Amino acid sequence: MKSIIQKLALVLFVFSASIYAQPPYGPDMIRTPNGVLNEWTVTYYNDQDSGLLSPVSHRQWATQRLCFYYAGVADSQQRYYVVSSSYRGWYGTATQEGDLVRIKLTFWNGRGNDEIAFDLSTMGAKDRGMGHWDETVETWSPFGITFWGNTELTRVGTCQMPSNGKNTSNEFTTANEFRLGMGGFSTSDDEEKTPMGTTRNDVPETK
Repeated sequence: MKSIIQKLALVLFVFSASIYAQPPYGPDMIRTPNGVLNEWTVTYYNDQDSGLLSPVSHRQWATQRLCFYYAGVADSQQRYYVVSSSYRGWYGTATQEGDLVRIKLTFWNGRGNDEIAFDLSTMGAKDRGMGHWDETVETWSPFGITFWGNTELTRVGTCQMPSNGKNTSNEFTTANEFRLGMGGFSTSDDEEKTPMGTTRNDVPETK
């Protein structure tokens, strides 16, 4: 009986801690015991690549790099600005609550949009995240085409600092202002492939 009570107490403690979680979180997308490591790779695995009689293989498509910068705190959420260091003109915002991180990004001057959601962990030598990545291309169909998949993120290094020389971005009011303030992250009207690696030829694969 004592063992059951102890287990219930532990469950209630963990549950209450998650409800009242407040920033700063550990880990987050920037700070580590070894200093600032705010650059992450993000890899897309397609959920829609099955044939008529074959199972989904989650075929790997593109791997990109994302840079995270602090954008203030809102109640229980740590906010970030996000800029890609591998795909020009791909940027947006992110929010972290506990171990859950959600990212919203835009590309092709707003004609493409991505949503990435994952759980952050510290398993292994490097911080990692596992979750889902959805991407919508507005110009490939009258109603837009959405690709659905899984994703894996890995912390890999340190990105350039903002123009103020600090790893913060509180003086900017929008993600686009932050991107412009960073410099060197130009927009692109169109590319052969989207950030997750799709092309027009992949459109018939969607279901």
